[in-house]
Amino acid sequence: MRRLPIAPLLLAASCAGSREAVQIEPPRTEAEGPGIGRMLDLDLEENGPLTLQAVTGRVTVVCVIREGGGPVVQACDDAASLFGDRVTVVGLDTTGTVDPRLVPFRIYPDPEGAQLQERLGLDPAPKVLATDKRGRVARVLAEADLDVLDASLRKLVE
Repeated sequence: MRRLPIAPLLLAASCAGSREAVQIEPPRTEAEGPGIGRMLDLDLEENGPLTLQAVTGRVTVVCVIREGGGPVVQACDDAASLFGDRVTVVGLDTTGTVDPRLVPFRIYPDPEGAQLQERLGLDPAPKVLATDKRGRVARVLAEADLDVLDASLRKLVE
């Protein structure tokens, strides 16, 4: 039986362990379901494309709204007030009937929610999407679930 010196083996093992593999950070998701983990990148006709290149490093809240907006607009406005410059809030009008003077943030039109459905697999019903700081959808909240929006955003902005 041949004996190998142990010192060179230990040295080689310790050097091999010192290399750190480059890890790609997974999306910081708060739920499972359609759209989760996908980049928020919608090609909208008016006002230019809605991409998050300019706000990388911030959580983005997208309010999918219809006629008047109701509780979704109020929840998004409250989130903007609570989190300030740590979040960016935009609206997505899926009916073309929302009066931009009644909504306290920028609105992008998405007639019938076509881009929302095509790019993210989400229906055009009122809801709130929240992205992680890298622009990937982390949470989708239906109108009935808006009571957990603040808690979800708090996890994402930390």
